[in-house]
Amino acid sequence: IIVLHAALTSFRKLAIPRDTYAAIPDCGEQKINASLACNTNSPKGNPGSTIRTIEDFLGIDINHIVIVDFDGFADFINTLGGVEIDVPDTNGKEGGAVVCGDVDGGKQQGGVSLKIRPGEVTLEGDKALAFARLRKNECDLSEDDRDRAARQQLVLDGIKGRLTSVTRFPYNFLKGPWIGWNAPKAFISDMGGFTLPQVAIAAILGGSGESNVLGEEGGASTGPAGSIFVSQGVCEEAVRKLTGSDPPHEAECSPG
Repeated sequence: IIVLHAALTSFRKLAIPRDTYAAIPDCGEQKINASLACNTNSPKGNPGSTIRTIEDFLGIDINHIVIVDFDGFADFINTLGGVEIDVPDTNGKEGGAVVCGDVDGGKQQGGVSLKIRPGEVTLEGDKALAFARLRKNECDLSEDDRDRAARQQLVLDGIKGRLTSVTRFPYNFLKGPWIGWNAPKAFISDMGGFTLPQVAIAAILGGSGESNVLGEEGGASTGPAGSIFVSQGVCEEAVRKLTGSDPPHEAECSPG
């Protein structure tokens, strides 16, 4: 779950790991990703539940929601010609892979197998999606859901880089109709034709957009059923970094 704060002079992101322990209205205390399945049998989930959960958790107001479709997301990245990502050297093994593992059973079962070294790499749609989804990094078993959230932000930054790069302008101009055709297939949103361009403009003018993962810098511990427990102080400080001010409402953070 990624919360965006967009304005003409700033574009900030806060990733909330899916295993974060939270109070979900009408569905009790559990991992925050369960909010989308709260009180619904719809294949699209219950976005309203997720909005209310995040609003209570962070003490902020959520104006809009965007749901990313996995298949459409991969096609959209392929239309962009892949995304370029600067993979950090997280395990200190010079020259060795830092992200590796299997998604959807791996290559032998029709899924994707990853073995990615640090440095700049261009990932096509299926591998970019696997890079963002990989839950167990065989190259670094100490990773948890916060590291996964950080990888997701690298992919988002890579998409933005493709769309806003001056050197990519000729490609984007020629591929514009296909990009415009595939983009809506990747996202489901309540934002209309007036609001969505405003978010795009904010992303372009607001700089690179600092990546921030809730609990990444400490203040998080192991909660019930292997969840991530985030203290109130860390939760409120994350909101200040995101919005530039204190939460307008009391942040519940992880209960208990």
